[in-house]
Amino acid sequence: MSSKAKNRSGRTLDVIHSGMVLLSDGKGHGKPARLVLTKEVLTIQSPANEEGGASVPPAAGAVTDSMDASVRVVSIEKGKEGLGLSIKGGAGGGGNQSAPVVVSKVIPGFPAAQTGQIFVGDKILEVNGTNVNGLTHEEVVKLLKDATGNSISLTVQQELQMAPLLRRSPSKRHSGSYAESSESSIHLKGALKSPSVDRHSRISSFAKDDDLRSSAWKTVNRLPLPMAIVTRYLWGTDKIRSNAFELRTVDGKKSGIIHCEDAKALDQWVKHIEQHIEALNKKSIKMSNKYLHPNEHITYIGWVEERMADGYFDDPKLKWEQRFLILKGSDVCVFESPPLNSEELDRCISMYKIYETALRTAIKHRDRRPHVFCIDSFQGQSHYFSVQSVHQLHQVESAYYNSVYRAVTSVQTRTFACSFEGRPAGLVLDFKQGVSLYDIPTKKYIWQFSFDDLVSSSDDGKMRLELIFRNPEKGKESKETKEMECDQVLSIVYTLHSFYVTLMMGIDPEFLKASPLD
Repeated sequence: MSSKAKNRSGRTLDVIHSGMVLLSDGKGHGKPARLVLTKEVLTIQSPANEEGGASVPPAAGAVTDSMDASVRVVSIEKGKEGLGLSIKGGAGGGGNQSAPVVVSKVIPGFPAAQTGQIFVGDKILEVNGTNVNGLTHEEVVKLLKDATGNSISLTVQQELQMAPLLRRSPSKRHSGSYAESSESSIHLKGALKSPSVDRHSRISSFAKDDDLRSSAWKTVNRLPLPMAIVTRYLWGTDKIRSNAFELRTVDGKKSGIIHCEDAKALDQWVKHIEQHIEALNKKSIKMSNKYLHPNEHITYIGWVEERMADGYFDDPKLKWEQRFLILKGSDVCVFESPPLNSEELDRCISMYKIYETALRTAIKHRDRRPHVFCIDSFQGQSHYFSVQSVHQLHQVESAYYNSVYRAVTSVQTRTFACSFEGRPAGLVLDFKQGVSLYDIPTKKYIWQFSFDDLVSSSDDGKMRLELIFRNPEKGKESKETKEMECDQVLSIVYTLHSFYVTLMMGIDPEFLKASPLD
């Protein structure tokens, strides 16, 4: 079952995920930290015995001030499935040179991890008072296994330089350097633990009880997840971080660069956080829609990044600007930051009627980002956006066509002023009746075709529009070409496309399954 913790009001919070990471300032310096994820908040904690933090009550036999400050005695309660740690090193046989005994892995959710004081890279000095110097690896393992009583005492010493040596070989993972920028070659050294995917995954998915109130940890940052953004990219660039991510909140708070132990741990953290951001955003949409007319319902909210034109940034390395995308009723709205009230909904930097736009996902990439899409408008503007995952791309695509369907079935009819055979006219697109032309001088419809009869269309992007229809009354192969001039030719083309998409969604069950309308 899920672990629980209490906030200041006494309300019980579900702890979804927790584990050790390395927290970087983006300049090549990092320190161990712990993340605790609940449904609405990501909490970042640092060891309480760090300089400036609350002191941790010493365990029995704790090291005195006269001893090395990096040496500590930790008491671990013995669990049914063991201590939950692995070791490396020990004396070799036949007079071979010995290696220090170090902690190589700490399994989240198990007793060693629950102390909050055992880290990958720690050197083990004593086991229940027995000095392990000179003992073989097997002898140290035996000491750990054969220890009597309900707890075991480990004397350990912090060895930050050991942690990088315990990482997997370069052939199995990316480079061990966690330098944030290409200019920085400093390796971030530190103890690093994070949730791993193994046979204990069910246990490692949850934190221990009272994680948020542990005396061994102090909270340094609390990041609310509603309308937050998580990204692996260096901000504004195409460069992706190796096994690291950053979280930024709607009110501008930043997590710092969070480095994970490996790709599996990174995937776990990002997936958990994205899922909860998505759930909270859907909750916000649901609450907002209670006060909106059905024709104005919101179908999507979320962060995207827009590729900006050359010269937009002073720094040539920067290419991307954050944008907040909202699909509301028949409108596509692009904001610089999330609107937090109804008044701010009118402060978008771009707004289009969705049936006068086109979404393109099968496009030629302009960069190294894999999950991109374009929204083109009849006004000639095109927005090239990037999202963080293929799941988010599918979300946007589904919500977009959902909105197109709702908008077209709501508006039903669009009329465009045009000139046909030198006479003023109105081209009428009707969702039920099809395409027809209204002659203004005679106040009559002079021709009409269903959407099924439309064979093809072409335009010059400026004024001229050509529609070719099939004429069933004159035979199966008979076709008629209708040419006209219109000031809003692209608006006609985009709207016609939206009407077709809506018709397809209405008659194709598979299309509806792929883009649910509820």
